[in-house]
Amino acid sequence: MEDIEKKVQRRYFIFVVLIVISILASVALLQQYLSQQKRIADLIDSASGQIMNVHEVSEKLKHIAYNYENPNNFSDLQKFVKFNDNFFTAQEEIHKVCKSHFKAIPKENARFVDSLFTVINKQLVELNQVSSSVLNNFNSYDLDDEQLDRLVKTYEGAMRTLIDHHNIVGKEKLNELSRFITWLAIFLGISVLGGFGVLLIPALKQVIDKNKSLRLLKDDLQQKEKYNKIFIEQSPNSIAMLDKDMKYIAVSEQWLKDYKLEDKEVIGFSHYDVFPEIGKEWKAQHQRCLNGAIDKCDEAVFVRADGTVQWIFWDVRPWYASDGSVGGLLMYTGDITKKRQERLERQKIGRILRETKELSRIGTWEVDLSDGIFHFGSVAREILGLREGEQIIGFEAFDIYKPGISREKARKAIEKLMKQGTPFDLEFEIINKRGETKYIREIGKADFEDVKVSRIYGIFQDITASKEAELTLLRQNEALNFAEQITKMGHWQWNVKTNELKWSSSLYKIFNLSPDSFELSMENVFSMTHPDDRLKLKKHMEETMKNKKYGKDLIHRIICPKGNIKHIRVVGRVILDEENEISEIIGTNQDVTQQVLEEAKFKALLESAPDAMVIVNEDKIIQIVNTQAELMFGYKSEELIGVHADILVPSDYKLMPDENRLEYLNNAKGLQEIDGKMLYANHKNGHKIPVQISLSPLETEDGLLVSATMRDITEQIKSKQRILDANEHLKVLTEKLQDQNVKLKEFAHITSHNLRAPISNLTSLVELYHFSDSIEDKNEIFNKLEEVTERVSLTLDTLAEALKVKNNSVEKEILDLETIYKSAERKLQLEIANSNAKILTDFRTVIKVEYNKQYLQNIFENFISNAIRYASKERQPELLISAYKEENKTILSFKDNGLGMDLEKYGHKLFGLHKVFHRHPEAKGVGLFITKMQVEAMGGNITVKSAVNEGTEFIVTLS
Repeated sequence: MEDIEKKVQRRYFIFVVLIVISILASVALLQQYLSQQKRIADLIDSASGQIMNVHEVSEKLKHIAYNYENPNNFSDLQKFVKFNDNFFTAQEEIHKVCKSHFKAIPKENARFVDSLFTVINKQLVELNQVSSSVLNNFNSYDLDDEQLDRLVKTYEGAMRTLIDHHNIVGKEKLNELSRFITWLAIFLGISVLGGFGVLLIPALKQVIDKNKSLRLLKDDLQQKEKYNKIFIEQSPNSIAMLDKDMKYIAVSEQWLKDYKLEDKEVIGFSHYDVFPEIGKEWKAQHQRCLNGAIDKCDEAVFVRADGTVQWIFWDVRPWYASDGSVGGLLMYTGDITKKRQERLERQKIGRILRETKELSRIGTWEVDLSDGIFHFGSVAREILGLREGEQIIGFEAFDIYKPGISREKARKAIEKLMKQGTPFDLEFEIINKRGETKYIREIGKADFEDVKVSRIYGIFQDITASKEAELTLLRQNEALNFAEQITKMGHWQWNVKTNELKWSSSLYKIFNLSPDSFELSMENVFSMTHPDDRLKLKKHMEETMKNKKYGKDLIHRIICPKGNIKHIRVVGRVILDEENEISEIIGTNQDVTQQVLEEAKFKALLESAPDAMVIVNEDKIIQIVNTQAELMFGYKSEELIGVHADILVPSDYKLMPDENRLEYLNNAKGLQEIDGKMLYANHKNGHKIPVQISLSPLETEDGLLVSATMRDITEQIKSKQRILDANEHLKVLTEKLQDQNVKLKEFAHITSHNLRAPISNLTSLVELYHFSDSIEDKNEIFNKLEEVTERVSLTLDTLAEALKVKNNSVEKEILDLETIYKSAERKLQLEIANSNAKILTDFRTVIKVEYNKQYLQNIFENFISNAIRYASKERQPELLISAYKEENKTILSFKDNGLGMDLEKYGHKLFGLHKVFHRHPEAKGVGLFITKMQVEAMGGNITVKSAVNEGTEFIVTLS
């Protein structure tokens, strides 16, 4: 039922979510339709208002043209100008709104609306021209009423067409909305009906199916309980099932047999009545198991009531009822008395064997499977060379066997013994702890308990003497073994002491010789060697004699009797006598002419490659290099072949990982970095070469080879860096240009703002001067003209100085702050004396700065004069000038106790041209403007802290 309820809830949740999503989507679409309708209605209202306004503009133009006679009254004109500007601004807004609708309407409607605005804008341009003419020449302009009415009528017609068009669009949108609401209602109705079907029908079906399954489950549980009892009773193991009162529910026949209860009835009886000998400790453990614990024991003595002794193991754990509660206990036990006796007997026999082995010099071994420690007898320890107390644990045992065949054979034998119990009787070659090489015969066996290996053990015997005799016989047949391993080969035997040389018949064939016609000797064989290879062959033989060991395989050329040249591969082995002297050398020769020719073709292909090519084997030993590799790394081929590839590319880069090596090699193309590190190769002279590497695997008969193609990308990296440097330089230039553009815009704004008002005043005063008839009025106007002219002149001088600051490159020099201050003090000594100002300086932290001298003097003079000029009359003027470092920048502070100012009100105008904030006859609003320009031209800035009637602090950050 819970499952049904969850499914119903889940489906109900999905149904509700779908309905909510549908409603939200519908609301969003409705909102979109309503927003469109609102925009259309607003546009129609604005257009209707414009029609009314154009008539009002026409009427006012006529009124001004015919009735305006008083030039001194500007109020009506100003009102009309404002009304006229608002009219044209509103028209631009309507056009913008219509343009924004172009993307959401068909192209035909957009072109139609656009053509309407072409007509409207044309009429507006003409109407604007008429307005300008009337305003500029209202006394002399002859207004054409018919033209004005035509313009108004045409404009009105176009605007009404625009209104009609948007009314039609609005109706279409309303029809779309009506259709959408109809389909939405249909959809929601179908969704609700379908949702109830999806929710209820599967739930009812599942309830019916659930009832059927519950009935089947009940029958199944009853059947399983019956089967469980049968299973326990017929189990081959000793098993008993008890309830919570420790009374038997079911027992196996083996249980009854192990505890000799075949003739007793135990079902329904208490476990403690059946076994009264059970003590308190076992009873307490049973109670812990009834609470959920599990009790196991591998071996324990059980003394029966009749005095007999049993050795048993057990596994006691709770079983659980269908409701999850503990229903009772399951006991799995076994009588191991017989097995224990057998084990003790084996131990006794083992003692006898150890004594026998010590007499026969046969060593014994056994492995404790619990901790992997090997236990050796005294003879075995002596053979293995183990010191007193020295142990061998686990896989360390394989280190005794000689690497190669013996070690691998031992590993496989032990593995089969452990997994399958397969005994072995094998011979091995070992190197004992004293470094002695010995041959042993080893026998290994395993014991099992319950189909599991319980222990492994064995013996071994030192057979070194007999094995060495056997190897002597094997050496005589070793040449034949070589002949069986390879094709196109022949074997030979050279008795060094007698200088007797023997060839196989196949070797004569390789040399194109006949045993009857050729006198076999080392001298004659040497004479058939190609002249260019004789020195190599002689050197190889000398090294073999010197080292008493055959060196690397040798490949040299021979010239056959018919003049044809063959390439011969020679493999040999040195045999030493009892005095450790060379007695014999045996070996095989193989005709590898075809292989050498193929390698020559391959090398020619490598030499034609434009990049460095290096081929290595699986152990990363260099096999082949081309000329490009020699040129790139500075080595000769002889210096690289046979050497580890680390000499060129350090192993830190892990170019040939051990895991998934073949997959990695197939995808390693164009590598320039690994794990974020740039790939560098080593030149012979020690310097690093940035490289690009591509790897390719080559499967050969001798194993996997890897071809590495390496390209020096030094110039490529330099070119990339040059591009990055150029981009960085271009970025800096762009930032400088952007900064200059910003400053030019600011300067243009300042110039326009500060010259517009004076020039406008000059224009008005000149007009008034011409209109005035009185001499007194003209003199007064002339005096005002002089004042305005002086202000314009001061503004132009200030702007010229500012422009000079922006454009001129300034020189810097090391300046002493105290000296600069003294210079400013001398220049302003009269103002300082008259104001009784107290000036303190603190240049202990920063004594000197690198700055433009003129600019620094201007900073000191301007801020000192401002502190005096705007001092409070209620207290003695005080000024503290200090310098200090902050974030590696030099800071100058000018802190006074003057009038202060309201920064929230005037802060944004503080450094503007002609901006003053206190009534002072000498205040012109120029000093701070120029000072700020100079500081910023040097790369610094000025900040201000101020409070009304408390004082002001100017903080100058020098570059």
